[in-house]
Amino acid sequence: WTEAIASRTVSGDGRRMAAAAPRTGRGAAIPGRGAVDPTKIEAGPHTANDRGGLTVAGEIARTSEAGAGAGTSATTIAEEGSTDRRVRKTCSGCLRAMPPLAGKVALVTGGSRGIGRAICSELARLGADVAVNFASRADAAAETLADVEALGRRAVAVEADVGSREAVAALVRKATDALGAPDILVNNAGLLHTGELLDYDEDEFDRMWRTNVKGVLNCSQAVAPGMIDAGWGRIVNIASNAAIGTAMPGTTLYAVTKGAVLTLTKRMAFELSPRGITVNAVLPGFTRTDMVFGGKTEEEIERLVQRVASRSLVGRVGDPVDIASTVGYLCSPASGFMTGQFLMSDGGRQDYLTHV
Repeated sequence: WTEAIASRTVSGDGRRMAAAAPRTGRGAAIPGRGAVDPTKIEAGPHTANDRGGLTVAGEIARTSEAGAGAGTSATTIAEEGSTDRRVRKTCSGCLRAMPPLAGKVALVTGGSRGIGRAICSELARLGADVAVNFASRADAAAETLADVEALGRRAVAVEADVGSREAVAALVRKATDALGAPDILVNNAGLLHTGELLDYDEDEFDRMWRTNVKGVLNCSQAVAPGMIDAGWGRIVNIASNAAIGTAMPGTTLYAVTKGAVLTLTKRMAFELSPRGITVNAVLPGFTRTDMVFGGKTEEEIERLVQRVASRSLVGRVGDPVDIASTVGYLCSPASGFMTGQFLMSDGGRQDYLTHV
């Protein structure tokens, strides 16, 4: 290396191995924490607040340089949203080994179970440190922390009700104290209560609206200023294919809340993308999660899975990892030219009410 471009060397499978030359005053190696104590995960940071090193999270273009030695290349590194362009000689093999989200901090709401847990693991695999938000299940959040740390990344879990602006402000503050300001936000927290137009519970609808819609607003508003300051950010909203009208009974009011998330995605992209922040939505189809299967018997679950799978071109229902991989792409530098978009991940469902 003629000039260090990262604060850590990374093994081929993405695990943090050792500290490389840090930037001034930063980059100290952080030891592993060992077992997670679920009784302490709300208290704030578990490790030192160190993000260290240059983040290679923008556009990377290779150019030739006269006189470059064997095994090196001249690499132009341009952080998205930045005018700072620097040419450095670097070990090309080490650059390729760097995970795409190395040095980034992600906040995932509803991250303790199901799709949220899979997203936390996927972002950690891609190199990000992860703040895991949860609403009530501290034991499940502790398991997600262990997943992230097993991949060599830092993690913190914070209990917060995303429907409350005050609680979200505290959530973001604790995540920032532990890991640094979030570069990535995945608005995954959600509630599902069944109901139809002629028969629904108003309190249940209000709770869904509070979490599914206000939660997106509150969290996005809380993290956006830091992303604007950094000139780079990713916001991914988890909506649902119900938002565009599936023939699934009992999802009318839930679909209303997720349709609002799609509208928010477009408007947030309009406001934030000129400042370096992309905003997109993922629309999962029927996915194996506690939220979907809760309260059902094994026989009821099997009949439901078979019915939905028969309406899918790929002949199966979704698993959380299917959704997480799509989210991982939208959080990565590779998606930098996409904003205000909706990505459907539903296995090719054929039971929509209208053509869209």
